[in-house]
Amino acid sequence: MADARRTGNKKLLAYAESRVKYFTNQLNESNPILTEISDAMAEEGECAMKMDAALRSGENEKALLWKQRMTEASQRKEEGNRKLLECSAKYARLMKNLRQAAQSSNIVA
Repeated sequence: MADARRTGNKKLLAYAESRVKYFTNQLNESNPILTEISDAMAEEGECAMKMDAALRSGENEKALLWKQRMTEASQRKEEGNRKLLECSAKYARLMKNLRQAAQSSNIVA
């Protein structure tokens, strides 16, 4: 963007601004997904520890409940990973299309 501003190249500036916009949008869209994954991972670990403790103390029914919660947290984590891959693919497509349009217009090499 700085080079485009310095040289007064409005087309290159618009291209660079679009790239920054896409990158910022991707960060904004992926941040809550990453938080969702992180929270699920933390819960999954906590449930595993509680399940192990219940098993060590002979509380098999309680251990089964913790195992179920751990499985649910793992499923949420996997769903978050799927959403993150979709988000990444979406912005990869947008950036590719932007780059191809800029190349066909001789804005960038």
